[in-house]
Amino acid sequence: MEQFSMLGYVTVVSMMVLTPGPNIAIILQSVVTRSARSGFGNLFGIVGGFYFHALCSTVGLTLLLKQSPTMYAVVKTLGACYLVYLGINSLVQAARTRRMPAAQPVNTAANTRPTHGAVLEGFITNVLNPKVGLFYLAIFPQFIGPQDSVPLRSLLLVTIHALFALGWYSILILSFERYRSRLGGASMVMLARVVIGVVLVGLGLRVLLS
Repeated sequence: MEQFSMLGYVTVVSMMVLTPGPNIAIILQSVVTRSARSGFGNLFGIVGGFYFHALCSTVGLTLLLKQSPTMYAVVKTLGACYLVYLGINSLVQAARTRRMPAAQPVNTAANTRPTHGAVLEGFITNVLNPKVGLFYLAIFPQFIGPQDSVPLRSLLLVTIHALFALGWYSILILSFERYRSRLGGASMVMLARVVIGVVLVGLGLRVLLS
């Protein structure tokens, strides 16, 4: 029964990780427009967000969020606005790149952003997504038995989720890095930033309207 229960949980979290969403968009933006290092920074921030949501779920804070439509609306709006902000920032960087010579390598402040900034970016993106918190609130009780230690069991469950995210997103980061190395001139980077910016703005609007 325990093996079946864990298999069900692994299936659920793997589907959640594989489903495209804000996390993948943020990582794609960082790798294509900056570096794989920034992408891994985002990834570590995203994983930190998983543990934050798990902690909130364990102590019952997410339950308050679920029971308060106003709080849920506030968090969702903040998250949506943050995604839109990142998208607009990408479009602004695209406009700046357009003024660069076509053969000139792109080396802006955005490309050399410290890794800790990317970590914070990934963390905020995940924390301001109330759907992740509600996911933990809905999923955790299904896989925590009455005789289990809630903190230890929660730690195990969120760690499994984190390991899946680390594995899959690492593959994506390395794949995106290969693509970025082939971009070459500023014109291709500009195009990538425009596409990513539009995707981020669209994701933000979808979160806001959902």
